[in-house]
Amino acid sequence: MGYQNKTKEQLIQEISKLNQQITKLKESEDKNKQKLKGIKTLLDKLPQAVYEIDKKGNFTFLNQTTMEIWGFTENELKKGLSSIQTLIPKDRPRAINNINKLLSGKKLREKIMYIADQKMYKNKKG
Repeated sequence: MGYQNKTKEQLIQEISKLNQQITKLKESEDKNKQKLKGIKTLLDKLPQAVYEIDKKGNFTFLNQTTMEIWGFTENELKKGLSSIQTLIPKDRPRAINNINKLLSGKKLREKIMYIADQKMYKNKKG
């Protein structure tokens, strides 16, 4: 991409600029990781269940309270956990249908319950 026409000094300058950009990006990434770690620490101290799921319905984050309520461990989260398995069996088809509607951009006719209701959710022991 035009490097053949550049002098050795010009190439060295470009490499130096790229190194500086990479260093700034790494520093920014480190700062973001520290901020995220702080947020997760704060979320772990909350008495409410807080969790994050991906588009497939798998948990990507469970705070400590959520793990205690549902009985899951950090290792189980790392191996992969479906949020659907935390619902009582009779509510699973409706939840899957609602998730699919939301992901396809449709609006739901019914209101979604965002706060864990003991009648809707179960821990891994049942």
